[in-house]
Amino acid sequence: MTHAREPFDGLPERVGPYRRLRQLGAGGMGAVFEVEHEETGARYALKVILPEALGVEGLARFRQEAEAMARLDHRHLAKIHTARLEPPLFFLVLDLYPGGTLEARLADGPLPVAEATSIAARVADGVAHAHAHGVLHRDIKPENVLFDDRGQPVLADFGLSRGDSAERMTQTGDLLGSPTTMAPEQVTDAKGVGPPADVYGLGALLYRMLTGEPPIPTAATVVGTLARVLEHAPRAPHELRPEVSPALSALCLRALSKQPELRPSARELGDALAGRSVAPGRARHARWLAGAGSLAALAVSGVAVVWVGPRGGASEPPRGPAPEAPSEVARAQLPRWVESLDGRHVALT
Repeated sequence: MTHAREPFDGLPERVGPYRRLRQLGAGGMGAVFEVEHEETGARYALKVILPEALGVEGLARFRQEAEAMARLDHRHLAKIHTARLEPPLFFLVLDLYPGGTLEARLADGPLPVAEATSIAARVADGVAHAHAHGVLHRDIKPENVLFDDRGQPVLADFGLSRGDSAERMTQTGDLLGSPTTMAPEQVTDAKGVGPPADVYGLGALLYRMLTGEPPIPTAATVVGTLARVLEHAPRAPHELRPEVSPALSALCLRALSKQPELRPSARELGDALAGRSVAPGRARHARWLAGAGSLAALAVSGVAVVWVGPRGGASEPPRGPAPEAPSEVARAQLPRWVESLDGRHVALT
């Protein structure tokens, strides 16, 4: 959620037992308010749909968020307490996270390496829990990572989520996801994404925390940025910031692989970042995860570890600057995205 420029007056002074206190922000398809339970005095965040976002798809996404979050119970995922999905008002009541967003923390530049590694490990644990319950997030980015009163990261905003077994939604009218953190398969086949797309988002999150930059630099237009998602290979984080160990840098780039099958699972990524051992029967990439078992320490010490890659796996493209214009290959892979006049939104025709 971004900070609201103008007050949203669509929420009554009282909603059930909750009393409205102040607006916290607005963006996407809703606005968020701080509310107080009249009987207990406890304070929560109430997320309500914005009027202009109502419609078949908007309501479907809102229902998905409520249903997805209701199935999840993890300390690093936003917790839902109450949901109302009937007119005249659609809203969720969630825990209040007073520590701000990761996006705000990154305003002054990259985080200390140990802090970035710790945050990424915890968010990855939450994502692994969601995946174990058949829920994808699909829009992991610093703006959607909040901090509780103890400074622990919490992944929020499952408005773009879907269950693996749910009927896939039609991708028309707007782009689902954030261009600089979207996995390539979200660009070319948005309806067919799976858990590896969230792992890519985790890799983009870690990259931003380590370097202060997104892995994919923005172009002048959204369509141009989407083309870069397909063909631009990010520079290794340790090349941009020497205190990042080659081991951590390699793990980050593996999560950002253009090929979904080369990425670790969210559980494997979280285990590697936290320095936990990986069960032999669970690791899909045991060879390189074994080298990342003490990654939490390596991230701080800067010990050099040679990247060997998965056995028999395809090699990654060389790291280089972003192309000025989409190549013919990228143009062929891009769906028929039609850009809006302001260059901020696209629709699939």
